[in-house]
Amino acid sequence: IPESFIRQQNEYKAQAAQSNADNLLKFNQQGRFLNIENTSKLPIKPFLIAFVAGLITFGAGLFAPVDVWWETYLFVSAGAFIIFISLFFLGRGVEVKVDVEARILYMKRKWFFITLQKHEVMLYTPSQFSIEKTMLFSSGKTLAYWYKVEVKNKGKKVLVAEAINGEETAQAFMTRIINKVFPQRF
Repeated sequence: IPESFIRQQNEYKAQAAQSNADNLLKFNQQGRFLNIENTSKLPIKPFLIAFVAGLITFGAGLFAPVDVWWETYLFVSAGAFIIFISLFFLGRGVEVKVDVEARILYMKRKWFFITLQKHEVMLYTPSQFSIEKTMLFSSGKTLAYWYKVEVKNKGKKVLVAEAINGEETAQAFMTRIINKVFPQRF
């Protein structure tokens, strides 16, 4: 394969990743605070299918004959677990706000409207940010890897964004955040 073709394909991938990151990431400056809105979401269809399957399994367990109590217990438990997992993934969200002057990142992990976690992270260097592969989805012959952007804080990793499709897009996503938080880098 000619070197020029490979270089052109890599440039095309980089431009597509940057375009995807631009579409997924919205910045809203309010005084000294920068709100980072991540519009990327996991695909809803598999979780809705799982939710319906969980309801059917749960219902089958509820209406099973009384003399097969262990099967009833198994169906009700499996159905409840599937419903819980699908609702958990459907309701997840992250709110991120950065105090640009003090370089403090505030993160809220939410499930629907309930706050599950809060973190404050002092941002010293761009090297605190990293990406990590989280999931693999396959549909037919295509594979989709999903990534998340994290920031390191005293040995712990704090989530900044998740459900980003593709490593190049996640890298461009992270670079955009770094450029906004650290505008005067050397």
